[in-house]
Amino acid sequence: MSYRDTVLYTAYQEAAKPVHWAQHEQRILDYFRVSTGKPATKAAALQVSWCSYFVHWCLVKGGMQVLPRAGTAGELGGMGSVGRFMKPVGGCYEAYGVYQRKYRPRPGDMYNRIKPNNHIGFIRDVREVGKGQYEILTIDGNSGPLGYSPYFDASNLIGKGFIYLRLEWVRLGGENWYIQLCEED
Repeated sequence: MSYRDTVLYTAYQEAAKPVHWAQHEQRILDYFRVSTGKPATKAAALQVSWCSYFVHWCLVKGGMQVLPRAGTAGELGGMGSVGRFMKPVGGCYEAYGVYQRKYRPRPGDMYNRIKPNNHIGFIRDVREVGKGQYEILTIDGNSGPLGYSPYFDASNLIGKGFIYLRLEWVRLGGENWYIQLCEED
């Protein structure tokens, strides 16, 4: 199995549960521990958008040889929690602006959606829609569908999400990024 396959398999396993606060608190806190190098409490974790911690955890569990730095957003300085994945801002993986239309994303790559919340997740499928533009299906941490879900922790607005297998195709705007996991398949 390739790194892409192994990392996606790890993410799919988490989405199949799906991991959420009510039944998987310790697992989510493990995302924090692995990604920051420190233990976290649920109260502290609910103050953080933990999508990047899920992605980092999947990379570690998937056996990636090149890994982003561990640490909290504050410890990572200007690159922040998401930037640690992207070479253009000091991270470890090649990243391509969607506006450039130079890179064809592949399953296992990551994406960074700048607005509204600087989100990062995994790309699980890709389809070309013409002229170097693509639509993607994703697996996301600290996410969920629009509207109500029984998996949301309603006690907080930031870190309340769960591991979500997005069913709708998404076309990223030009200000966003594709992050290449590795060159080989």
